Amino acid sequence: MNISRSTLYDWCDRDPDISDAFTRGRTEADENVENALFRKACGYSAEVKKVIKIKHTEYDENGRKIREWEEPKEVYELIHVPADSTAIKFWLTNRQPERWPHLPKPAETGGEERAVIEITRVKDPEKPGEGSVIETLAEVKE
Repeated sequence: MNISRSTLYDWCDRDPDISDAFTRGRTEADENVENALFRKACGYSAEVKKVIKIKHTEYDENGRKIREWEEPKEVYELIHVPADSTAIKFWLTNRQPERWPHLPKPAETGGEERAVIEITRVKDPEKPGEGSVIETLAEVKE
């Protein structure tokens, strides 16, 4: 339209039809993104168009090959897109923040110490090529 943003904003303030058109456009875009996020979080099946090559061979009456050619053909394949855990997390943290907080609430320990078990795989010097697991306890104070 070759106008500045301020002019467009003035038009929106003065004309409710222009303002409504922008609101409808934003609302429709938001709904489309929300639907796409929902589908990604739940997983879905979709038809995908692919082009495959069909190979043709022509033989003479003695069974000798005369010519070969390929011809492209469009086919549709049904694929399944699995649920995406990142989309699930995003959906739940935004739709139900009280049940699915972004960060877990800190545990109330009352000043008590907690033990953390750290499991590390290390090489056993007595048996080269084999690994063993060593467990260590670390005391953590809050």
